Amino acid sequence: MSLHRLDLFTRGEGRVLDLIISNLDYCTDTARHLIPLVEDLKNHDRTKALEEVRTIGEMETKADGMHQSAVETISGGSFFGGIREDIIGLLEDIDNIADAAKDSSRIFSQREIPFQVLDYLFKKDVSADVEKLIETAEALKSAILALSDKDAKTKVVELATVVERKEEEADDLRALVLDNLLKNEINADALDVILLKQFLEVADDVADSSEDGSDVLLVLISKGYT
Repeated sequence: MSLHRLDLFTRGEGRVLDLIISNLDYCTDTARHLIPLVEDLKNHDRTKALEEVRTIGEMETKADGMHQSAVETISGGSFFGGIREDIIGLLEDIDNIADAAKDSSRIFSQREIPFQVLDYLFKKDVSADVEKLIETAEALKSAILALSDKDAKTKVVELATVVERKEEEADDLRALVLDNLLKNEINADALDVILLKQFLEVADDVADSSEDGSDVLLVLISKGYT
């Protein structure tokens, strides 16, 4: 028998949706600090860039605590047909958004990459790529909130498609930046190129994790929890 979303999120676990959204909002805010980080690097302001790195690290630590608290709450709840595992999986994907922000930003505290190399990186629109990553996480939020709609099945599927499309757009933008970086027309130190490549690829996990979260929503739909 199909279980309507209102039953799913109110029967014994009225805080579930709030926990999920709170976690997602905070993880997205953590990742959003990548935007001023890349702008600071573009403007040759290492001091401000490192401040953003520290802020991201501190926020990711708090995000981990929120994630653990939410998992403990949900693990003690009563859910139907394996829904507990699905929700915990969704929370893990959400937590990975903050992890990606922290891991990618730390690269700039590990090595002082020359401004000449950073200028070469910014020959392509790095900021647009990072902003698209954030848009992907924001699209995931819309898809999750659609679980409360009367026609949840249709809307969740539509919005999960939006998440996937934005993730693909982020991939396309990253590819443009990466292709130029790897040409290395300025003969930059190989380690600097490798680290910037790593930054782009790890930051991209913000979008990948958002898409993984939308896949969990589709699993819930397929199980009839709408």
